[in-house]
Amino acid sequence: MPAFDYAASEVLFRFIVTGPGDAGKATVLRQLHAGVESSQRGELCVRPIGDDKIVRFDFTPVDIIQKDKYRPRAEFLTLSGRSADRAHWARLFAAVDAVLFVADSRPEKMEGNRAFLEEVAAQPSLAEVPVVFLYNKRDVPAALAVAEMDRLLNPAGAPAFQTTATTGEGLAHALAALCALALT
Repeated sequence: MPAFDYAASEVLFRFIVTGPGDAGKATVLRQLHAGVESSQRGELCVRPIGDDKIVRFDFTPVDIIQKDKYRPRAEFLTLSGRSADRAHWARLFAAVDAVLFVADSRPEKMEGNRAFLEEVAAQPSLAEVPVVFLYNKRDVPAALAVAEMDRLLNPAGAPAFQTTATTGEGLAHALAALCALALT
C-alpha cells in the first residue's frame, strides 16, 4: 500500500529489486535509473551495509496517473552482492508495494533462483505484494527457455519479461508493468 507524504503532496511507492547473487540486480537498477528522464529522477545512491551495498534511487513515474492533488513518487532499492545478509533483506521487504524478482537465465543458476524465490515468498510482509519477474541474461547462449523458467519459477503466471540488464533490453516494459501493479 503506497504511503502518502501530505507535506510534499506525494503518494510514495516502494519497489524492491531482489534475486540471487550475480543475477544482475544492481545492473537492472542502474539501467532503470539511466532510462528515466533526468528531471524525473533522483541520484543513484550506493551505501555500504555490512559486506554488501544498498543501491537506490527515486523517480516520478509518468506511467502512474496522478491521484487528486498528489503526484506519484517511486523508490527503487536493492542489496547488491552475492551473499546478502537475509536480515538486511527482511528489513528492506517491510512496507513494499511491489517486487521485481531478477532471475538468472543460465541453467546452472536455476537452483539458486528457486532457493532465493522460496526465501522471498516466506517473508510474511510480502504475502499480498505483487511480483514482476525479470528473466535476465537472455543474451547468454544456453539461456533456459522462457516456458521452462515460467514452469519452475512462475507457475502462478505473474508478469514476466525477458531482459538483458547490461543493455537495458526489456526493462522499460517491466517498469511499466510494475508501476501498474502497484496501483492494484
